[in-house]
Parts: sequence; C-alpha cells; structure tokens
Amino acid sequence: MSAHAGAIVVGGGPAGCAAAIGLARAGAPVTLLERERGPSAKVCGEFLSVEACEEARALGVDPEELGAAPIDRVRVTWRGTTVESRLPFRAQSLSRAAFDEALLVAAERAGARVERGARAVKFEEGRVSVRSGDALEERAASAIVLATGKADLAGVRREAPRARDALGFKMHLELEDRELAQLGTAVELTLLGGGYAGMQRIEGKRVAFAAVVDRAAFARFGSWRGLVAALRSTDARLARRLGNARELWAKPLAVSGVPYGFVYRDDAVADTWCYRVGDQLAVIPSFTGDGIAIALVSGSSAAAAIVRGEGAARFHAAMRRRLAKPMFVSGALSRAIASPAGRAAVVWPASVIPAIFSQVAAHTRIAR
Repeated sequence: MSAHAGAIVVGGGPAGCAAAIGLARAGAPVTLLERERGPSAKVCGEFLSVEACEEARALGVDPEELGAAPIDRVRVTWRGTTVESRLPFRAQSLSRAAFDEALLVAAERAGARVERGARAVKFEEGRVSVRSGDALEERAASAIVLATGKADLAGVRREAPRARDALGFKMHLELEDRELAQLGTAVELTLLGGGYAGMQRIEGKRVAFAAVVDRAAFARFGSWRGLVAALRSTDARLARRLGNARELWAKPLAVSGVPYGFVYRDDAVADTWCYRVGDQLAVIPSFTGDGIAIALVSGSSAAAAIVRGEGAARFHAAMRRRLAKPMFVSGALSRAIASPAGRAAVVWPASVIPAIFSQVAAHTRIAR
C-alpha cells in the first residue's frame, strides 16, 4: 500500500487533465494515470466549441497556438439536399494527439504527478490497483476521478444504456487541394440510414473523417470499406471528397458500444466515492460537437468539488442539472434523425430556414 493518499485521476484525456490541473493549482497532491506512453490518436471528437476553447485556455492550452483549424459553419446533407448555416460561435478543430499531449504537459507544469504507461486495473473505495509494466501496486487515494472515456472498467461499470448502442469510426485523411478548399471552415455532416458521417479540417492540411452507425446498419455494410462505399453512394459531394483522398492510418480507429444519451446516476452503481467526468459522466451524441467541452468543464468542476470537500453524489447531481438541457435537445435530435421521416423533418425545414441549425447548436452547449 502506497503511503501517498492524494487524489488519483484515472485517464489523461481532456477530462482527466482538467481535473488534475485544477487540483494541482489548488495545492492538492494529485497523480494522473495515463495508459499511453506517448501522444496517441483517439476515436473521440476533435471539435472544440467556443466553451471548450475558453476552458482550454484557462487550463494553459491555446488551441490556436497548436495550429487548430477554424470552424464557423455546418453543412448537413440528406438525399441530395444540403443545408448550410453559420454557427453561433467560432470553433476550432484540433487532433486529439496534439490536444491531449498539450494538456498532459500543462498538468505536469501545474504540479500534477503524471505517470505514463500506468493503467488502473482495480478499484475499491479509497484504493486503486495500478499496473505499470510488470509491476502491480495498490495505492491509497483521498479521492478518485474516473476519466476513462467511453470504456467501462471492472468495479466501476456504468448502467446499461437505454438506447441501442452505436459503433464509432475515425480516420485522418489528406484531401486534394481543391476538395480541401471547398471543405473550408465547415463541419460537413452526411445522414444515412442508421447513422451519419462527419468531416472537418484539423491542423495542417489534414482532415478528420468520422462515422457513427448502429449495429444493425453496420451489419448491412459489413466492414469499414462497406461503410465508406455506402456513404459515397449516399452523397455526391462526399464521394468527391473521398475520391482521391489518402488515408493516413493503416486502419480506422473504432469503438463499440457507445452509449449515446447516457447520464450517470449514483443510484445505478454503488461507487459514490468516485467522481465521474467526461464520458463517464455523460455521453452526448457526437454530432453536437460538445463532448470535449463537457469533458473539460466536468473535469474542472470535479477538481473544485474535491477541493471544497463536496462529495461525489452532490457533484454528480449538480452536473446532471447543468447537462439537462443539452442532453435533452441532442437526444431529441438524435432520435429524430434515426428514421427517414425524422431526417426529412430536420433537413427540409432547415433548407428554408438555415438558422434552425444555429439554434440547435446554441442549445446543446454546456455553460462553463
């Protein structure tokens, strides 16, 4: 048993880093466990809303200084109809490898002890078993912050999602110069039966291309190649974008069992000693682009709660109240686009009044 009894943050993504930075700045001893030894790509989002950018800068990381691409509009396509609308804010787009690494460096600079290549394998109240290489050590913790993203861990599992779960895929691409210029500062979303795909620029000349589909839809497509082929046949513009694009990874990143719409409740699992942040707290549909903001805000808020001596149950309840509106609006929209009639009901009115998308974007934000 380690004599160190400070806070332990499990996971070095945006939520975990925000918590570690907040605790370290308050003078609290904190150890952050990150399973990867160096910068790595993540399947999760690379869209930084204005709230996410403000929170990142408050933590000591400026996305623009890291070369983030500006995003100020959204294009949505379904069955040949494309609607474009300006966003009610100026966002940024940055690869998770660059963003997460900058946050980890900021956590170390703030005074947190960052352990790379360290994996939490078991949780009990006030204790964490940590594997680093061949060594396994049990450590005491004054508080535990769970920031492991969408993954479930033994001993701290989430309740089963109410809705059918989804599969997520992501690939980084290089587009032809003409297609890159036409993509510009927009996020492009393409709707199809059983899911949707999104494309946006990140730093340099790279593009992030992601898709989310339910299991039944993916079973029809059969593979990543089948999914890409279906998307190309669905939208002529997307077919042009992908026509001569070069995939930068040997295979896409993938995640299964994504519980969109999940919001953690303490009465679901008896682990009220554990502060959940990011996707362990709530999983908002990815098309809202607010996942990173929720991660950063929840991580900073957990740190503040721990410093105040506020229990995990009270923290979770406060975060549920803050997330109620964006989760409700995004959930309603997600259910709508799951059916052809719903997709028509969303896209066709917006083709007449494009500002509808701006209003949706404004109502799916978490306040800092």
